[in-house]
Amino acid sequence: MTNRQFLSAVRIVGCALVLAGCPNFFANYFFGDGVRINPFDIRLLATSDADFTAFDGVEPYAFSIKGIGTIDSASGLYTAPAFAGFATVSVIDAAGATDSTTVTVDPLPALVINPAAVLAYHNDVISFEADGGLAPYGFSLESGGGAVSVSPTGGSCTAPTGSTTAVIRLTDAVGTEVDATAQIVAPGSLIINPPTAAIDEYGAVSFAAMGGAPAYTFSILSGPGSVDPGTGAFTPAGAGVTVVRVTDTFPSTADASVTAAPATPTNLFADGGSAGPSGIRLTWDDNSLIEGGYKLERKVDPGAFVEIASLAADQSNFVDNGLSGGTIYHYRARAFGNGVNSLYSNESAADPDP
Repeated sequence: MTNRQFLSAVRIVGCALVLAGCPNFFANYFFGDGVRINPFDIRLLATSDADFTAFDGVEPYAFSIKGIGTIDSASGLYTAPAFAGFATVSVIDAAGATDSTTVTVDPLPALVINPAAVLAYHNDVISFEADGGLAPYGFSLESGGGAVSVSPTGGSCTAPTGSTTAVIRLTDAVGTEVDATAQIVAPGSLIINPPTAAIDEYGAVSFAAMGGAPAYTFSILSGPGSVDPGTGAFTPAGAGVTVVRVTDTFPSTADASVTAAPATPTNLFADGGSAGPSGIRLTWDDNSLIEGGYKLERKVDPGAFVEIASLAADQSNFVDNGLSGGTIYHYRARAFGNGVNSLYSNESAADPDP
């Protein structure tokens, strides 16, 4: 019997078994295209879910994952972690056929508290709002003491009698924290608000005065940047710390400081599939025109982040070598310049041998 005759005979037997009501193994094995996974090559926001299904194979199916996140092996429900990165989701059917797809997990929007700085007289009620990050949110009093109180869920703060500065902290569901400053003014005192501010190279901040003897004049006492004498609008001119002064007609003075940092790197992604079996390639968006360089940090849960590299300016990629396959490495990055660090990028994680 020739090979062609043998294959013809096998196909005839397979057809007969299918017609006899046998499992569809033979139909898929001899005539089908193998198992397929759906959806294919998707993007998700961190902490979100996706349902994967299989078709054209032999049931039952089993799903598995390589990289970040988790998947239910029976249902195909994939859950993304709270950080960015990549995962490969695979399915295998009862006949041993496999298929796989790629999941790209994008970072959560940055957590923001509004207002970030506020000036108020005693007994004023200040309301704070949350945006970005992951709900639910919690508000707490980080410092200030005295009679300052903060609603844990609503973020309202009642200003006490007397002068004080209160720091209100916003925390989201994954533990990300940002702070706001409430400066409480006792009548008669000359106050500049905010007393401290932190912006990046593209940001701006407006200073206001309260108390004392109007009218007020704003000026730069030290550091880079400029301020409008009448409105208090400050514009940075490079990284560094600037002292802004307000003077009233008495004349009394009050000072505030503003720290201008390089722009934060964004869209950090760790890719374990493009740097060999023991390396992870990191890429990010270089958003700064004034940075002196970039610092990269790495950790393996449950450890803490440790700096692993300090790079020159205008870099947007790095390969971390000498890593162990089967281990998830977490990364974050920040720019630095003139002694000032930017905020951290989003976190991303990968296995060097996905």
